[in-house]
Amino acid sequence: MIDMTCPSCGRAGRVPRDKINMRLVCKKCNRVFHLTPQGVAILGEPPAVKAGAAARASREGGRSESEKADWRDMMPEGGLTISRRGVMIGGAAVLILGSLYLYMNMPSETLEDKTKEVGYALAGNDLGVIRGLASSGTTADAESWARGVHDLLERKRASWTNKEVRTQANVIEQNRRLSRGESMIVLYPDAATTRNNEISTEADLGGPMSKNAVMISVYWSLDSLGKWHVDGAGCLKALAMSQ
Repeated sequence: MIDMTCPSCGRAGRVPRDKINMRLVCKKCNRVFHLTPQGVAILGEPPAVKAGAAARASREGGRSESEKADWRDMMPEGGLTISRRGVMIGGAAVLILGSLYLYMNMPSETLEDKTKEVGYALAGNDLGVIRGLASSGTTADAESWARGVHDLLERKRASWTNKEVRTQANVIEQNRRLSRGESMIVLYPDAATTRNNEISTEADLGGPMSKNAVMISVYWSLDSLGKWHVDGAGCLKALAMSQ
């Protein structure tokens, strides 16, 4: 140990020999000082600290302002590392945002378009399409409804001269605020090859209708994504009441 006194306030103390030329701070006056190899206390930073500061200042002085602001100066030592989990999370985020962008920019489907799709499916007895368009929890009802419509259509077609089925879609109501809609599908024989006495004009339905046309009410529900689905239970009930 070396006996010494603070060169600023004179406070006495002892310092280990391995603290020579090390930065010391007086506990009484908080002044910075160091001990020379001869054991003399001198105010100020030790030579090693001064030399390091001077070297750093020299390096900084030789760099331009843009170099001093280089992004690599802000990186942690050892460089930037990205974990596999981070890559997966980032990829998933990009995929979700991309899907959301595509969905938001997709043209919105109209109830008239969905009604036409159901009309073609009923005319062709395509139960797969009907099941796919049914609202949640009404798939079985929608399938039973489609089978009932097909049976009714087959009975009507027995009296048609031309067996080819034409379809017409008419929207009656679409209330997005209440998430419900109603439309009408008309299945009738192709007028191009049907005897004139089998054709009549129904102005409220928007075109030529066969006297033996099948007119089907379709009820709809709107899901949380703004897509229309067939209310199978409502359609089945309406079909039963019409017969």
